[in-house]
Amino acid sequence: MTVRAPIPKNWQPGPERFDVAALLECRQTPENRWQSQSWRLLGVICGGILPACGADGTVHDDGYRRQRLIAGLELRLHADEAESYYHNLAVARPRIFVIARQPEGDADPEPFLVSASFDVANAHVEADDLAFEAPLPAELCAPLEHFIIGHYVPEKRRKRKRDDWKGR
Repeated sequence: MTVRAPIPKNWQPGPERFDVAALLECRQTPENRWQSQSWRLLGVICGGILPACGADGTVHDDGYRRQRLIAGLELRLHADEAESYYHNLAVARPRIFVIARQPEGDADPEPFLVSASFDVANAHVEADDLAFEAPLPAELCAPLEHFIIGHYVPEKRRKRKRDDWKGR
């Protein structure tokens, strides 16, 4: 159970929403008889200037690889996910996750959620959604850390009482 942190005296709330865009790449896989294409997340772009793209979001298409920019996504930080954000930032390479619905046939996946929580990504994978991951953009590390400081305190460790297995 996560305990709500007492907010430090000099802590000021920061932004909890960030406009982002996801850059997905589709590769043709003619050698794979079960899957004609594979998708991966190249990265997430935070606000700012986006690369020029076609009406459908295509940034690059050479017939073998197609890169598509999906703008209009949003990363929202939630206090109940602060522990997962903390564990994400504690690893050597923090990740960001883009969740998309499973496409039918050769249709493109449609991302609908961006999260910095592994727990959220895992829950969506268990619900048969796609979860793409990429390195957490450097612009989001400091705001995420600031959010964690205001919303998370690690649970105090307690010594576990041993069970009496002999039934005495």
